Amino acid sequence: MTATPDTQNSAIQSPRAADDAMELPASTVPLTELPIVQVHVYVDLVCPWCYIGKRRLDDAIRQFEDEGGTVEVSYLPFQLDPDAPDEPRDLMPTLEVKFGGAEKAAAAMTHICQIAATEDLEYDFDGAIAVNTMRAHRLLFAAGKQGPDVQAALVDALMDAHLCRGQDISDTDVLTELAKAAGLMLDVPAYLDGGANEDVVRQLEDEARQAGVSSVPTYVFAGRWGVSGAQEADTLVTVMRQVALNLGDVQPSGGGGCCGGGCGCG
Repeated sequence: MTATPDTQNSAIQSPRAADDAMELPASTVPLTELPIVQVHVYVDLVCPWCYIGKRRLDDAIRQFEDEGGTVEVSYLPFQLDPDAPDEPRDLMPTLEVKFGGAEKAAAAMTHICQIAATEDLEYDFDGAIAVNTMRAHRLLFAAGKQGPDVQAALVDALMDAHLCRGQDISDTDVLTELAKAAGLMLDVPAYLDGGANEDVVRQLEDEARQAGVSSVPTYVFAGRWGVSGAQEADTLVTVMRQVALNLGDVQPSGGGGCCGGGCGCG
């Protein structure tokens, strides 16, 4: 079941600086004896920084678990453009309007593609389709009910489909195929056509905004500490250690991320 942070009563605390996060006091307590670190990741499934961020988070988790720590991750919805039209359309013309011309849009996307390539991701913005992500987020919520492994697999599948393979992740047939590949046991067409959990997704997004989430990816550790942007894996490992050791506020400097202003999200 997808867990949600307690966002109704308190705002998410923000970080101080990456240098502060690196200064860890000595501890003789092995990570194997410390609590599980829960991480809630707010994403939009068309955000190129979110896919980069997931790759880095996966790397950080592997490092942390190699040290003996334990992490539980759930993915939560945060639509950058909840009012995006339902009708799919080519992405690049939308980006050209946002960036003020084809040349500026192409330069920005080239920059993001170069960063993505360092994480073994091959983005194709020329073939990408701009869509409303509500249906995909509803499906991701259902995957979270089945378990974190299925949900994580579906995140990868959805982002790969949109950013790398030019698929329409609002289309029922596409979503059915991706859900099956991720191991989601669900009658996807019936679920999507019935409108299930749309109100839940909107409520989660509203609670996130009330708590101070304004961009993606945003990582919330232990329901309390918020870290925004596609942080490097080493930074995320440091945060995990701090949270596990209950050292207090953690605030690395911001990495790349999207706040609805033309970063390739459409």
